[in-house]
Amino acid sequence: MKKKTVNVILTIILLIVVVFAVYYFIPKNSTTDDPMAAVFKFEVMKEMEDWEIQKYSETFNNAVTFTQSNPDQMDGWMTLGAVQKQIGNYKAAETAWLYVNEIRPLNSTSFGNLADLYANFLKEYDKAEPMYRRAIENSMNEDKNRLFYRNFFYFCKDYLNDETKAESILLEGIEKNPKSDLLALAGSYYQEKGDNDKAIEYYRKYLEVNPESESVQRELNALTK
Repeated sequence: MKKKTVNVILTIILLIVVVFAVYYFIPKNSTTDDPMAAVFKFEVMKEMEDWEIQKYSETFNNAVTFTQSNPDQMDGWMTLGAVQKQIGNYKAAETAWLYVNEIRPLNSTSFGNLADLYANFLKEYDKAEPMYRRAIENSMNEDKNRLFYRNFFYFCKDYLNDETKAESILLEGIEKNPKSDLLALAGSYYQEKGDNDKAIEYYRKYLEVNPESESVQRELNALTK
């Protein structure tokens, strides 16, 4: 075999060895391979004031310490998600709250947070609706249930542009929370639609349980002059 041919073969073998070494021995990007790693990385991804960065950095570091010592507690994970959302790392926030969904499937807050994240920040509407539904289901007989219904109503109305679904959600929310401010919301909704009879009906129902509401009384007076 000629010397030149031998050198070519040796060169090819050397290149193969180098490629092998690069692929197997150089550390890979952990945030790419493991989404959970991004949850524990403080990386500001939007414009923020220095004092804000310092504030959230301190909260983040405390949450990391707590979570590492108490990995089965949801509070640390919830805080990590909240900080990641505030600094613009929405995918890391999603990962943190999805993990809370797994370890505390009966809580409502993480589901509600994800609904808001998908609707208002990630614009992944197909993922938002099931999160609203689960937040509502998990918060029955709690005061925050009405808030989830309210947010879900606005999501259907303003993001999905589905008036029929929005109205259905609102009326369902009133059925589950018959003495809540959803009554006033219904009055406002029907007033905007020009259905004054229904607006008057719901404003009156609201005033039966909240007679001191001056703003609702003014709206009712304007409709019944």
